[in-house]
Amino acid sequence: DSVYADIKRPLYSLPWNYYKAHQSPMGVETTMFEPTSMERLKGMYDKQRDVPGYKELREQTRILGTYDDHDYGHNDADARFVDKAESKRLFWDFLGESASSPLRTQQGVWSNHTFSAGNGKTVMVIMLDGRYHKTAYPTWPVRLRSFDPASDFLGEEQWEWLLDTLAGSDADAHLIVSGIQIIPELRWMGENWSRFPLARQRLLNTLLSSGAKEIVLAS
Repeated sequence: DSVYADIKRPLYSLPWNYYKAHQSPMGVETTMFEPTSMERLKGMYDKQRDVPGYKELREQTRILGTYDDHDYGHNDADARFVDKAESKRLFWDFLGESASSPLRTQQGVWSNHTFSAGNGKTVMVIMLDGRYHKTAYPTWPVRLRSFDPASDFLGEEQWEWLLDTLAGSDADAHLIVSGIQIIPELRWMGENWSRFPLARQRLLNTLLSSGAKEIVLAS
């Protein structure tokens, strides 16, 4: 949350903003947070990039990443976010992805990277994007589960990519990274894959049936 780009609204304004939120593309999700502008998001990325400790880290190693939510542009945001294409561009700019990188042509920021672990072993790091194609949560502010088969975090293109990536990997271990927690059971105040139980089970089934070695989840 170093790049906490959206703006939390004051408590006294919430009733009025709840009324106005129904006119927003993001719906009631905008009641408590105002979506960021892309100018503000870029400024925060630039500020983070110039932090001395972060600059030193960038010089020493490669930094990978994926979205949380506030750095995407809005709290608990999803596929409805109107500036998601520009947000994606700023994300790749921040991570230093080259202008010609095929990652920039994707509809989302998922990626995979293979590293040597020594002694002839390799580790594949898979970064999932749980924002760009995420379905809206069905209830607010209390978060109830949605058992609708259409409720999803990844989108079909990313599901196919994940399955192909795992099936074709000969890495000795796989680290699967999600900006949204995977393992915890439903917590109504926090985001987690359990809000969409069918999507969560699909992810676990995909991982377990892929044949990929030594899978570890980080979320």
